Amino acid sequence: MTDTAATPPRRRYADQIRERYERTLGPEVLAHIKTEVAAAPPPSPEVIEELRRIFPRPGGEIPRK
Repeated sequence: MTDTAATPPRRRYADQIRERYERTLGPEVLAHIKTEVAAAPPPSPEVIEELRRIFPRPGGEIPRK
């Protein structure tokens, strides 16, 4: 006889990380973090430009052989 039970769907890595943070920090700490983030001012155009410059190649230029 074969096992016909469905295997549970794989959870995305991001979901696993979020669940770990929820277990570790607890709902009160996460609510406080969300409140602080919501109250923060938006980044300046200079900060946005700098992040756009950095993030396309966070490790720097690709070395050429």
